[in-house]
Amino acid sequence: MGVPEIIVGFRTFAGQLVTTKTYKTADIPKLVRNKEGAWSPEICWQWGQHFLSSLRALMARQASSGEPGSEPQTRVWRVILTPNKGVTVFPLEKGDILNTGDNEQRTGFLPTWYVNQIMTGA
Repeated sequence: MGVPEIIVGFRTFAGQLVTTKTYKTADIPKLVRNKEGAWSPEICWQWGQHFLSSLRALMARQASSGEPGSEPQTRVWRVILTPNKGVTVFPLEKGDILNTGDNEQRTGFLPTWYVNQIMTGA
């Protein structure tokens, strides 16, 4: 595994951090196995598969919705995950994509050089 251990912060309901504990990543499934309401890798994988399949279908529909015979428009999408509410996905407009400071190396998680190349078609 690429992440040998993680540090977990425990907090009050008001959000104040009260303690931390380090866990070996490989031990986590054993720690939660058969505990009611515990983390489940199967649920995480199923959610991830469903989300990525839905995202791929959304982007495929967007790519095929152009004029017949026209070049498909390249888009940059923003994905926002809000815990206990869901996922919001929407395409960014050119101004939103290029809205970075002069010294920034990234636009979201994309390298700025990549975004610039996509926007200029170079």
